[in-house]
Amino acid sequence: MKRILHVAEPFASGVLSFLRDITQRQVEEYEVYILYGVRLLTPPDVESLFDKRVRLIKSRCFRGALGTVLNPLAYGEVRKWFKQIEPDIVHLHSSASGFVGRWALRQDESILHAPWIFVPDAGCFGDEKAAVLAGGMAVSQASRHDHRLRQGGGELEKELTAPNIKVTGWLTREEALSVSREADLFLLPSLWEGLPISLLEAMYLKKVCLVSDVIGNRDVIHTGVNGFICEQDEDCAQVIRGIKDGKMDLQTIKENAHEDVARNYNAERIAERYDEVYNQ
Repeated sequence: MKRILHVAEPFASGVLSFLRDITQRQVEEYEVYILYGVRLLTPPDVESLFDKRVRLIKSRCFRGALGTVLNPLAYGEVRKWFKQIEPDIVHLHSSASGFVGRWALRQDESILHAPWIFVPDAGCFGDEKAAVLAGGMAVSQASRHDHRLRQGGGELEKELTAPNIKVTGWLTREEALSVSREADLFLLPSLWEGLPISLLEAMYLKKVCLVSDVIGNRDVIHTGVNGFICEQDEDCAQVIRGIKDGKMDLQTIKENAHEDVARNYNAERIAERYDEVYNQ
């Protein structure tokens, strides 16, 4: 039985959701190990979320993205577990994990770097990732009477001053999905993305999705087909005006989004694709 070592510096948000789903299937055919780092958003009971056959290893040297890359001990820790486990495949999740893993194991050909599944701090609107348009931005110009719910938190929270914007703070995955089910629109104005799990979940829930024009978002969304890509703040406002004026075939867009995720991004299909790579 082949051994897989997943290295996940950010064991939270999209990476956590992805690994929970994918390893449930992998344990049927592989020995699965996860070397993970703890962040503020990592659930305190995180190990209880996984199948008992998954070997979870809590890193002492992963300290956030930059802190991990700059920490020499992180490289040594990855090398130590690699030698001890002797995996057939090393799967690196996130930019930091990818950088550290490639340097620590640069002579090994079993490394699979998957930056496209990384969702760095999805749901946070801090200076690093989110555009200030994350709250009301030009969208508030579309209508000042709509209710906007912003999931997450961050240092730019004080910029969201409109009375019709509510900031929830950090929610559990179940709470976030419950809130999303009640929403009409889903906005993801990130400055960068990997493959945003929150977007895929919103599409599957048949929400009208408006996203920024960055890698990850534009790999999934096709304007007017399964959602809308907005290059500027005003683009969001214009789309919302069109929706409010009844100019969009929203039902078709929502159905297309749901079918796209169900067909191309379900855990079974992704697991199959990884199997093809693992067995090359």
